[in-house]
Amino acid sequence: MKRLCLAIFLISLCLSSQVVFAYTENWEITDFNQEIQLNEDRSATITETISADFTNEEHRGLLRQIPYDFKNGSYQSRSTKIDLQETSDPWEIVTYKENGYFNIEMWTPEKIYTNKKESFQLKYRIDNIINSFDEHDEFYWNINGTDWVVPTKNASATITLPQEIPEENLKIDCFTGIYGATEKNCQWEIVDQKTIKIHTTKQLAPYQGLSIVIATPKGIFAEIPFWTMILGIFLIFWPILLPLITILIMYRLWSTKGRDDQSVNSTLVPRYTPPEGLTPTETGTIIDEKLDPKDITATIIDYAVKDFIRINETEKKNFLGKSYKYELELLKPYHTSKEFEELTLKGIFPNNIKGEKRELDDLKNKFYKEIPAIRKSIMNQLIKDDFFPHNPQTIRLTYAGTGGAIAFICINFLIVFSPLGAICGAISGGIVAIWGLKMPRKTTKGTQAYHHLRGLYEYINTAEKDRLKFQEDANIMFEKLLPYAMAFGIAKKWAGAFEGLIKTPPSWYNSNRAWDHGFNMVYFSRCMDSLGRDLTTGIVSRPGSKGGGAWSGGSGFGGGGFSGGGFGGGGGRGL
Repeated sequence: MKRLCLAIFLISLCLSSQVVFAYTENWEITDFNQEIQLNEDRSATITETISADFTNEEHRGLLRQIPYDFKNGSYQSRSTKIDLQETSDPWEIVTYKENGYFNIEMWTPEKIYTNKKESFQLKYRIDNIINSFDEHDEFYWNINGTDWVVPTKNASATITLPQEIPEENLKIDCFTGIYGATEKNCQWEIVDQKTIKIHTTKQLAPYQGLSIVIATPKGIFAEIPFWTMILGIFLIFWPILLPLITILIMYRLWSTKGRDDQSVNSTLVPRYTPPEGLTPTETGTIIDEKLDPKDITATIIDYAVKDFIRINETEKKNFLGKSYKYELELLKPYHTSKEFEELTLKGIFPNNIKGEKRELDDLKNKFYKEIPAIRKSIMNQLIKDDFFPHNPQTIRLTYAGTGGAIAFICINFLIVFSPLGAICGAISGGIVAIWGLKMPRKTTKGTQAYHHLRGLYEYINTAEKDRLKFQEDANIMFEKLLPYAMAFGIAKKWAGAFEGLIKTPPSWYNSNRAWDHGFNMVYFSRCMDSLGRDLTTGIVSRPGSKGGGAWSGGSGFGGGGFSGGGFGGGGGRGL
């Protein structure tokens, strides 16, 4: 077995070696020369001659890559335009843009291999390459570039200024080496008041380039039009608008697809009864458009009030004193036309036999398995009954997935080319996901039910003893709305409002303390609060959780210059 693994490893290594080293660059550039004509409109016309020696390795041509998109993080960052004007014979030319580079492929006729010295000449115009500063303008240019995969014996350039400039008004410097290097293996000379020449004094290794920077007085080059400056800034920083555009799009989607019916009267009016036919669990789900633990708890309390379930409170002693536990007892077989209620009750009393008992602690790490089916069932029921047009959870997940995909794509595919675009794109994805929480909508019937329930919530939440005693029988009223108060999460407050009005405990709640000093509604409200917490913990706890687990550029001078730091440059390889 070990020999087999070793053999597989060696074969894989050989194959990977072939993949890595099958393509080599065993040729060189003997001479790289540029004739640069600077124009008053801040453009330049470049005539470039590349002498390549393919003696040691045959190729079918040359790929020249010239950058046109410069993003160096400064205000000098900009996109330029490259216009290829001429190329020398006999090369067949293919041009395309990719990843911020203008690519020029120069192929031999019929793509025949050549193993001799060849000369490639091209002429192109590039605009907007003069940097502006308060006291001078600046031509900062990479002549051959730092992306060549082969050595360059000699690199040189002749720069022609748009007009004569006295030598004392010029400032010139040059750099060689890899990107960021400050070596000066180069010499420059002012031939006359319009012409400057520069050349290397040492062979350039692969990925090494020659750069020149020339500072001229203001007024030699035309001033940048204001709108051109604005456009340049926009081209750099436009990704900042992405989050704002995303917000506008999401607002439009919400207005047309996610907002509830605005024709329904939304005036808050206290209601004393729930909407007809709606169970406590359904009301809690309509309120926040999702199934919460307290909504399932409301079903249990509802069936206790209907005399199907009795809640037995038991006392247990431990070394810290006393603790109280709860037991659910089935008083008679349950029956319901609501599937989600059937699933809830069956999860507690699977046999549906009178006298069947279940301690809340027994539900822990077990009942959570029923929750997905209950959630699906109640949403299907509310859709069937025309409260929602679509499942709110599905809508949220769709937008969350879309937002996550946008963020992932932006971070993984834009970070190299446009960090700002990647960040803004990821923020936009987050906006889509977060706004998706607001996208589920109710039907007209669902919106009417929602406003009715808001009125019921207001009534339960602001219930006062003096007002309640003039209503119907206190015991009946308390029990009728208790399951809904449980779904709203205000059962303790609802129970406390009946202090002094209810003298006897509910028949469905059996306390081991037997109300030693008489029944006290305030104390009972605390029992309801404790019961609600224990019920919630019991139904959502799962293995390994503590509950709730089922819910889930500047200038080239003043120390700022370096090889590869200006416009132009790029590189290439053999074809």
